[in-house]
Amino acid sequence: MKTLALIVREMLLRKAAAALMILAVCLPVALGTFFAMASRAMEDETRIIQRDMGLNVLILSDKQDLAEYWQKGYAQETLPISHLHKLADQSVANRLIPMLQEAKDWRGMSVLLTGIAPEIFKGGQKKKAVFGRQIASGNLILGAEVAEHLGLSEGDSVPWLEQEFQIESVLHWTGTREDIRVYANLEQVQQILDMPDRINEIQALECRCEAGDQDPLLILRQELTPLLPGTQIIRRNRLAEARRQQRLMAARFHQMAGPVLFLLAGLCISAFAAANARDRNEEIGVLHALGFTGGRIANLFLGRAALLALFGAALGFVLGTGTGFAMAPSLFPISAASLQWQPTWFWQALVLAPSFAALASLAPVLFAVNQDPLDVLRES
Repeated sequence: MKTLALIVREMLLRKAAAALMILAVCLPVALGTFFAMASRAMEDETRIIQRDMGLNVLILSDKQDLAEYWQKGYAQETLPISHLHKLADQSVANRLIPMLQEAKDWRGMSVLLTGIAPEIFKGGQKKKAVFGRQIASGNLILGAEVAEHLGLSEGDSVPWLEQEFQIESVLHWTGTREDIRVYANLEQVQQILDMPDRINEIQALECRCEAGDQDPLLILRQELTPLLPGTQIIRRNRLAEARRQQRLMAARFHQMAGPVLFLLAGLCISAFAAANARDRNEEIGVLHALGFTGGRIANLFLGRAALLALFGAALGFVLGTGTGFAMAPSLFPISAASLQWQPTWFWQALVLAPSFAALASLAPVLFAVNQDPLDVLRES
């Protein structure tokens, strides 16, 4: 009788033992699939939350007095806008936002006129814009305090700085300096301030969050300063460290969950294989007496473990994926929609689970088949 037929008959004969073996593989695969989906969703969720925390890298002229900058909220010294093109190939900062800012009076109110352009991505990447603003020439976006103080609302036309502007939108209250900003097209602000091709700061998002002993600010300066001579690089540490620690926490969770699941699965499979081999001692002795070699008998047990693991892996993957999709909206409301079926994970489970099950069963199986068949039959 062929090996596969013997394996199938044994499984049908010992249904409870086969079901336990399938369960021993199904649960770790289901948990592993769920944790992998959760880890990916958590990474996306963390990345989006971190991104929305704000830009954390600031590039100013090295002539700028920082005490004056923090006091006024904008830089007096300027930079050439060509500096942006020099940042295309670096690896430590992304979402580059050029700005030209100056305090201006508007009907007796001091506002912060801010010329801004759409964000620029390193390496020519194409991503959804979040921070930069595409403002048409002649339009303004008002901070909440400015709009309330001046009695302006979306759609209004208003003269200012010897030009006619239309209010594109009004921002929500933030309780920060954003409430007194007036955003406008960067090129138009350069023209108004008579500063062609000049900006006074570049804001960016740090994109290097690895663990290590090296100072993150030192890494930023080592890569950016040679590209931008005549500048000073500032890292908003509170924002940057919050991003870094949150990303590291997600990475540690993923690194710990995998080995624990593998260990538990290996122990369960090995225990079930040992129990199955012990229960079949008499059968092993008879097979030896009938002329079956130890290798063929071992193949019966290892093949059984691999075949049951195949069923368990398929069932576990479906169960884990279904649970992930069902729970994602409540666990990860921001990134749940980005979760997708992962066929690569499915095929990996179908290959790795049987191999792992056979390996975990190897020691108890070899011990069982190498016993003297005469001793086994005498005891029976």
